Amino acid sequence: MAHHATHLQRPADRTQRAIPVEVPRMRLRNTAVLVVVGGVLLFNLTGLSTWVSTINQSGQVWRAGAADQTDDALTRQLDEKLRVLSQCIDAKAVVARELAVGRITLFKATARVRLVDQRNPYFNWEEFRRGIPAACDDERHCREVIERLLAVLPEGPVVDALVARYTAELQEHLDLGTLRLTNPGTVDEKP
Repeated sequence: MAHHATHLQRPADRTQRAIPVEVPRMRLRNTAVLVVVGGVLLFNLTGLSTWVSTINQSGQVWRAGAADQTDDALTRQLDEKLRVLSQCIDAKAVVARELAVGRITLFKATARVRLVDQRNPYFNWEEFRRGIPAACDDERHCREVIERLLAVLPEGPVVDALVARYTAELQEHLDLGTLRLTNPGTVDEKP
């Protein structure tokens, strides 16, 4: 079984931080998803969807109230998805900060992030698997946690060292075949 190692790219311009090779593609997809969701929200909230959907397939004009009810339901549904997404992002940021200060191990952090994704009814597992090349979901979640450090910590040598440390730790476990996540409800091993 081939393992995909993440190698850090050192940019020529030192104002940029080193990031794993797979990160730009995942960030691009995440950005694209957020742009699409934001566009749908903007389209719905501006009332344009009411104007566009006032004529049905047979060319008859709908009652304005029916279109408004449909738009209200869609707005509520999108608001709910946005609320859940925001909670997941916040929860993952807390986990990354705990990992950064050494309160939890890489595997414990990964298990917690995996649980956040498992509890999210809107989590797109297919996109997750397509966006982070890896041998298994546990490895993908480890890589996600390592990337999360880049999102929550200020740029600099500290975050670069943490990313390098945890990337090397992950690679060692992959090489030895010992990538085993704990369950978030169990007692954490020593950091």
